[in-house]
Amino acid sequence: MTPFGLTLTIVLETAAVFAAWWFGPGTHSADAAVAGVIWQVHAAFASIGFAGLAIAFQVLGEPPLSAGSARHAVVTDMRFGSLLVSGVTASLVLGIVALWLASPSTILVSFVPVLTLSMLIVGAAYARLAVLFTSTQRVERLTLTELKARVSKAATKAATQEVSDLATERLIDSERGLVSGSLPSASGLGVRRVRNPHHRAAVVRLNVGPMVHAADYLAWAAHEGSSENGSATYDYRQRISVLARPRRQYRPGDVLFEMHDWPGVDDDVWKAITRQLLSGLTFTDDQSGDAAVVFAEDMSALQDSVLAAVQGHQIARVRRGYEYYHETIHEARAATGSTHLGLKDPRWFERQISEIDVAAVESSGRMAFVAIADAERMAFDAVKTEDLTWLRLALDRLERIWALLLKAERPDALHARENVLVSMQNLAEFAIPFSFSGPDQSAFASRQLVWCFTSIAKKAIAVSDIATAHRVIGYMGGLYDTSPRLRAEQRGVEVAAGQAAVLAWVLFSRDKDPRDPPLELSLDSFPRRHYLPDMVLVLRAYETYRDEAPWRHWETEKALPFRTYTLEFERYFREAVLLLTADGKLRLNAASVDPDDRYLIKDMRATAEVAQVHWPVDRPDDASIARVSAKLGELLVRMKQQSNDLLATTPLSVRYIAEFHESIVETLISAPGLASFLELPSLTGPPSDHGLLGHILHGIPKDYFVENDVIASPANLGHEIGAAVLRGQDIGVLRVLTMGQTPSEVAADELRETLDQVARTFIDPVIVYNGQPEVEEDLSLGFKEDGKATLAGYEAFALYVGDSAFPGDFLVIDRQTVPAFEFLPEENASLTKLPEAGLAVGIREDGQNAEGHPILTIEYGQLGQWELRPAQVFQVTILR
Repeated sequence: MTPFGLTLTIVLETAAVFAAWWFGPGTHSADAAVAGVIWQVHAAFASIGFAGLAIAFQVLGEPPLSAGSARHAVVTDMRFGSLLVSGVTASLVLGIVALWLASPSTILVSFVPVLTLSMLIVGAAYARLAVLFTSTQRVERLTLTELKARVSKAATKAATQEVSDLATERLIDSERGLVSGSLPSASGLGVRRVRNPHHRAAVVRLNVGPMVHAADYLAWAAHEGSSENGSATYDYRQRISVLARPRRQYRPGDVLFEMHDWPGVDDDVWKAITRQLLSGLTFTDDQSGDAAVVFAEDMSALQDSVLAAVQGHQIARVRRGYEYYHETIHEARAATGSTHLGLKDPRWFERQISEIDVAAVESSGRMAFVAIADAERMAFDAVKTEDLTWLRLALDRLERIWALLLKAERPDALHARENVLVSMQNLAEFAIPFSFSGPDQSAFASRQLVWCFTSIAKKAIAVSDIATAHRVIGYMGGLYDTSPRLRAEQRGVEVAAGQAAVLAWVLFSRDKDPRDPPLELSLDSFPRRHYLPDMVLVLRAYETYRDEAPWRHWETEKALPFRTYTLEFERYFREAVLLLTADGKLRLNAASVDPDDRYLIKDMRATAEVAQVHWPVDRPDDASIARVSAKLGELLVRMKQQSNDLLATTPLSVRYIAEFHESIVETLISAPGLASFLELPSLTGPPSDHGLLGHILHGIPKDYFVENDVIASPANLGHEIGAAVLRGQDIGVLRVLTMGQTPSEVAADELRETLDQVARTFIDPVIVYNGQPEVEEDLSLGFKEDGKATLAGYEAFALYVGDSAFPGDFLVIDRQTVPAFEFLPEENASLTKLPEAGLAVGIREDGQNAEGHPILTIEYGQLGQWELRPAQVFQVTILR
């Protein structure tokens, strides 16, 4: 009996005895005696009722799975509230009647409705208790119903709390001087942090009022401090980052607030700001009201109970435990749309359920079958509800169970592994093709399943269990083979890619780790499918899912941190595809190839050519590989011819031509040239002379000006031609400036003195040099604040036009005496004028080159005009 039931029984019995003694014979009427007896009888029945409750708690001292939910469900089912209220009320009524209101009528009333009703309530409670005592299933149902209700309530509350948290963040961001995220960057400023001064506690309330006051105080203090330093400005960086969040646990020293450490703010101010910030937070040790905590505690209690059942080899209880997990999670996700309590990210579930799976598999074969069956059921449920996240989680469970079974040395482990394979085959054949509403989801689920097969095959190879690996590859090879042709062909490509990945891993392991025993996994292990997958489609699948498939991490599983590795698995994958094709497991169908596959075919041809010379493992006969290589070569020639024919008939893109023109103009306007450096004046009268600058470029690939898969940028080509035009202009200006002059030879040790003497006779002296490092060293290359280069203190310009075009080593030029220049587009009907650049450009098709590739000819022309003036120019050749 519980202490409460025992205490209540003693109180009722004592009251009855005391009343009988106080109102004994001689002072008590017959009616009062009868009423007293009725009171004592009721007290006895009430005591029995509360004793029954104690028995119920003893019966359920170790409830089936979820202790808290089970006890709460039993108390509710026994109607304990009604029993307590009726017992206390009836005792009060009968006591009053027995002591002060005893009469025949009151005795009759107290006996029929009060005593009888109370006895019926006690009897009903005992009847329910008897049902619970004899029906474990009813207790289980009540427990599960209660647990689901608790989880649903917690999930709904979590949804409300999350909305409240988002509103709090928006409120923080809307307030003056506060920010809910990271602090704005502030170079040169440190960061002050306000940490949790309490023991481990949770924030229950966040009041932004004191925080706003603290932010204002910080802004004022920073402003005053910067005023003393001579810069009184309010900075947007004078903000406080609020990192604390309601219902989140914080350990001692955890950061709650951050702010920049402003100079000029003394320690007393910082302490005041810290106190004000902490006053806006209310902490508590009690987290019983946090929905996420309640949910986690319920699920942890459930996990402990299931693990105890596993250790006790109670298979039925373990099955019910798995059932509890699925039912409660389904209830929580239905209540919140899978967005709260961490159910959007199921890693917490994966951690909990994996511990149970590990314990079950390591316990016995029968327990392993229970875990496999539950993982299969989870996968089928995920497919039925089209939940791809939980499907991936179920497949991860099967992979984990498989890895444990590979390590198990029990005889029943072999049968359990076969059960895993059968479960996955059933999922592929009877669930995935018929459950998804869209083809993309079905294809994704199918890929996940194939990749799961690939991973478990790789795990078998890793422990050198070749017989099991044969079995996995056999199951995988038969997936979808009996399906309708369209589905068999579509899914068969993914299956073939998985098989090629397994074979590639065998090749990789043999090549990279020769110390291991040789893996006796031959091509005969890979079954021939009814509808042969196409080699090109398999390669394309590898390229498409390169970043998703599990094999992307295989070769780095044992990699050391902070080391650089060259990834080579792709090469081994191509070798595996080549082997399967040469062995007749894949076909090479030219009709399935499109121009985008040219690089795949090219890489495969290179792999085949290498294979004919050197191959590190057993392979089909050389003739088979040679036939594949020859067919790949023929296919490449045909694809190249088709590509050239298509390119020849494709018109030039107007958009690409415009990009080409725009790039030329931009280069000539923005790029630094000699004309812009010398600030050449424009012509104001008729020119003294002129010259034509131009060039014809032959053999330009047509790919620059058509939309295809070749990476050829017309803008880059325009930039190159613009740079060439600019160099031509520089050479033209240079020739005009040095016309009829001869360089003076100056010794290196007299260079500065000579240069200064010449510069003193010029109004605006500048230097143009050939860009050689020796000249920069002799004249001490430097830079101004605006980034302009100087030589010997004079503004300088490096002109890279080659030794034949540049007279001597450098020139000293007076900007005030340079001639006037003008560049105009060439007058040519076949060229397009670009007035902004002073250039005319033409593009025309020019047949094909020797390899049959369509080419273009690009011509450009420019008329240079100038007015001769007696320019002050001093040419120097340095004698070293």
